[in-house]
Amino acid sequence: MFHWNKNNLYAEELPLQTLAKKFGTPLYVYSKNQMLQNYNSFENAFSHFPHILCYALKANSNLSI
Repeated sequence: MFHWNKNNLYAEELPLQTLAKKFGTPLYVYSKNQMLQNYNSFENAFSHFPHILCYALKANSNLSI
């Protein structure tokens, strides 16, 4: 999850400034915990109904996600 601590933005427990220095900018950073929380929210909302959760690849072309 993303959060601020002492004027620094963090992804999970890692300061984004550290990632920017290592990989440069612009930089896309994803929170695995936030994605799992979002998935679980949808899964729980529809748990009483037969369903399939799908994700449109064109919404994000990063195949590793």
